[in-house]
Amino acid sequence: MGCNLHDSCGFFDSGSIQELSGLASLLKSRYCNGDPERCARFRVYATYGMGAVPANMRPNDHSAAEEILAGFGARPAR
Repeated sequence: MGCNLHDSCGFFDSGSIQELSGLASLLKSRYCNGDPERCARFRVYATYGMGAVPANMRPNDHSAAEEILAGFGARPAR
């Protein structure tokens, strides 16, 4: 199973992550090509839409995802 945002994820389009190609490959393997439900960016996107996902949020930044999900409350913006 792969992420439906794999080709359009702003995180991987940024120049800063491209400089860390080994890290980018690991994150893509684990989250994009592996289990997107574990990706912090995907979790926020799936609940509230891409507008709620900070551009600099890492796929493994679960604490930031929890803060965003808790901060929006129970009403999805999508």
